[in-house]
Amino acid sequence: MITFDKCKSFKGRLTVPTDKSITHRAIMMASMADGVSIINNPLLSRDTLATLRAFELLGVNIANEGKRFLIHSDGYKKFHEPIDVIDCGNSGTTARILTGVLAATKFYSVLTGDASLRRRPMGRVIKPLNMLGANITARRDNTVLPLTINAGNMKSGVIHADKPSAQVKSSMIMAGLQLEGETIYIETI
Repeated sequence: MITFDKCKSFKGRLTVPTDKSITHRAIMMASMADGVSIINNPLLSRDTLATLRAFELLGVNIANEGKRFLIHSDGYKKFHEPIDVIDCGNSGTTARILTGVLAATKFYSVLTGDASLRRRPMGRVIKPLNMLGANITARRDNTVLPLTINAGNMKSGVIHADKPSAQVKSSMIMAGLQLEGETIYIETI
């Protein structure tokens, strides 16, 4: 069981090996934070670059210096409606976790991906977010991309995972950090 309350502040320094999953999450958390974050030794791939581009569309200033990213953000409260559809490429991690980041926003956004990603399951992320009051719709009865996120009325609550998934868990954490009160995510191990 993971329990978290709305984040008041987060400050620190971590050193971890280059890893795609960690790079995605570091970009997202740094973009949600207010201030300047440095991500040293990120794993550069088409997937992680899709995550960078997504947050640039939300108004985050990101300098890709190859061996590090400098992320200048005014925090998730200052994200703005993207002027274009967010293309997640072939990155399921980008699509699923970004859905959680955007679920609590008060603006319109659309996520899509390449032909392969548009066939991969998204319902396991959409369903629990909508249970907390998000307003997410997607093709094939809310199960595949593209998906649309409209301003919802998310509230904290308890979510029981259908099956274990690091991406769903991360998506719920990213949404929960933006909500008042306690959000609990329960996953069977």
